[in-house]
Amino acid sequence: MKMEKRPEYEIEGTVFKVDVARQVLTEKENPENEISFLEMRDLETHYTLQYSRKDKNLPSSFNDESVTTVIVPRLKDLDPEGMKIAYGCTYRDLEHLSDFEIVIDQRVIARRMNGLLPKIDIAGRLLFVDLRMGYLRPENDFSRPGMSLKVLDSVGESVNQDNAYRIAYNPKTFEIVMLDWDNLTEIPKDEIVVEIPAPHALDPIRWADIHGFDYKQIAREHPPQELYTAKIIPWSDTPIKEVIAENLKRLQKQSQETESPKLRKRGRRIK
Repeated sequence: MKMEKRPEYEIEGTVFKVDVARQVLTEKENPENEISFLEMRDLETHYTLQYSRKDKNLPSSFNDESVTTVIVPRLKDLDPEGMKIAYGCTYRDLEHLSDFEIVIDQRVIARRMNGLLPKIDIAGRLLFVDLRMGYLRPENDFSRPGMSLKVLDSVGESVNQDNAYRIAYNPKTFEIVMLDWDNLTEIPKDEIVVEIPAPHALDPIRWADIHGFDYKQIAREHPPQELYTAKIIPWSDTPIKEVIAENLKRLQKQSQETESPKLRKRGRRIK
């Protein structure tokens, strides 16, 4: 299969390959060095980037004297053909739309702006993402408040660079479960582990509005969807087996220490 030849762009003497699908610049001579367009400032007509000549990337320290502001063309200007393939846009789109309008589905943006709440499927149950109320609330069951985002934040284990929370969840009672990890001796039978996107990833439009951010910046990092699905994580992909083994070992040791004095007393009586 013929390898796709990507366009190149030079920054301060270093050549980068343009990857519009991933929205990154990759150094030609060092593919591990990447610069994300999400870390640049989008001025719609072009991007600006604080570039370290030393690091050939964003500066890794505040006292980097080699830092300079560089201008980077729009993705649609760097690789129009790649944009058509990656995002299904037309030549007319390339002429009239910004990178943001091409990359992010504007129909989803418009429906969200008109009040349509995103939904998330958690183990077969649909919940509305309601950041204003602070809950993931059931779609067809108003007798239950749903899942508190504050509880999710305080109980959930942050994963994926804090873009998601991992929790124990009971799909029968629809509740977050706080496991007693110190005394766990078997894998829970009624609970599963689910991974739920963080609020800023579930509803970037509303989250940006609440916290005073530009929604385009947040939506670019977390493209909005109308339906999310919580990822179910097998217990085998968690450290639960190691935790249980440690707990059983500790309990066995405690049991032996409790029985030892009795055995010694019996020995003295025999003598």
